Amino acid sequence: MQTVQRVYLYVMSWAALVALSSGITRLAGLLLAFALGLPLAREPIAFWAGVVMVAFPLFVGHAVWLERHVRRESRETQARLYHVYAYATAAIGMYYLFRATLRGLSLAFERWLGIGEPVAAVWWANWLTQNAHLLWAVIVLWYSRRLIALSPEETPTTARWPRLFVFLIGEVGLILGTVGGIYILSLLLLWFLPPLPPSEWQIGVWWREGSAPRLAWMITGWAFWTWAWRQLEFWHEHPLHARAWTRQAFYFVNVGLGLSLVLLALGYLVRQGMLGLLGEPLGPRYRWWPSLAAAGVALGVGSVIWWVHRWRVQQEWGDLRGQWFHVAVGRGYTYVVCAVALGVTWWGAMTALRVLTTLLLPGEGLGGNWWRQHLATGTAMFLVAAPVWLWHWRQIQHVATRPDRIGQQERASWMRRVYLYGVGLVAGLVMLVYSGRIVYALWLWALGVSTPIFWTTATNAIGPGVLSVLVWVYHLYTIQQDNRRSEAELSLPDREALLAEREALLRRLAEIEAQLKEWSEENAPMSFPSNGQK
Repeated sequence: MQTVQRVYLYVMSWAALVALSSGITRLAGLLLAFALGLPLAREPIAFWAGVVMVAFPLFVGHAVWLERHVRRESRETQARLYHVYAYATAAIGMYYLFRATLRGLSLAFERWLGIGEPVAAVWWANWLTQNAHLLWAVIVLWYSRRLIALSPEETPTTARWPRLFVFLIGEVGLILGTVGGIYILSLLLLWFLPPLPPSEWQIGVWWREGSAPRLAWMITGWAFWTWAWRQLEFWHEHPLHARAWTRQAFYFVNVGLGLSLVLLALGYLVRQGMLGLLGEPLGPRYRWWPSLAAAGVALGVGSVIWWVHRWRVQQEWGDLRGQWFHVAVGRGYTYVVCAVALGVTWWGAMTALRVLTTLLLPGEGLGGNWWRQHLATGTAMFLVAAPVWLWHWRQIQHVATRPDRIGQQERASWMRRVYLYGVGLVAGLVMLVYSGRIVYALWLWALGVSTPIFWTTATNAIGPGVLSVLVWVYHLYTIQQDNRRSEAELSLPDREALLAEREALLRRLAEIEAQLKEWSEENAPMSFPSNGQK
């Protein structure tokens, strides 16, 4: 089949399936509502019935055409376009499965909690509609499974699609489950903690409205994440899936998500503590008490997510510093964390230093109590992000300073060069801007201009300017050290190469000795008996 004809067949089949899915799900809801005694919506029924009547024969006709073509040309199942179509079809089924499960569970929890739609017929219509969506999702997933089953075996090219599919489902499930779980656990924490005065906050008024969908998010999200985890664990010994980058990315991305959640929660708690130490009034307790409870829960949930995925990484890949070069996703994760943590540390230190120089030097100041907010925010960012950057950067440097081939490859890797030169470039540009401001302030001072403009310019530029110089100098020094190590190692013989050459020479020497022994046995002088012997 020609390429243009194949593209037409796949695109038309998928577009017809999308239109058919929209029409069937919408029409099912309208008909169920009418069957339960709700008013008849003639125009929407006519529109979606027309969509179904047009899309159904188009999809069936192209699906039959596609199946005949695949059975006639078995190599088609190994084509990339075929697998894109199969997993795009599965994505439609998963979308309706997610949507129907979330909405159906939310409606059930609303009914259980005594909230939601007061009219029973409307509630039943909505709930049955979600069940119809669920049934359609099962049908679409069965069809996509049938398409995938036509492929006789997996190859390195076709095996990437199931991994990517599982990866996306697991990530979406983890995010939904985490958001819902934090909300529900925060409610439970607020329920068991000393309650707020009724005059400030009535927990029984609003907690039910948000808890029903969050319960559905938590159950559905963690269920899909569990399915993805089990599928990846099943692939642990599979030759095509065990070392795939998507499988590594699932664990390392979730390690990063857990770490991000921990740092955000910890940063909020540190900031609130700093505001309390600086004497900033926090206001009524009902404004900050729920946020404080949510931050505490997020800290616990993020720690669990980080530990579980980090434990799996350690179980499979061992010490990352020992197998650093063999886990490309792990290297990328560490450099990304370093870049983000350094950026947050840098920004927090700049903010705190700007506030401190403004307070210590005369000038306009920040006015009012805003300096407390800025100082608390900057200090919290620095205290939380600096240890993270330092820990990950020491991991990188432990590998980069090794004298063996792995250290050479790490120093020459594009990830390290992008990180070092990228940070150096940003630091140089920031240094250029703030150094110009400092020089401008010095010229004002030399010319005898002692105005609020001078002091404002000086206080806003000294802290960020000095910090950018330090970051710039350190990273350029690291680049210089990498170059020196590489030049020194190029001038010395490679130890591994010498050992390999020694082994080859020893083997050659053993072969020569065996040949000499064989020659000696073949050319040994013959002994003859003397005259008195027989």
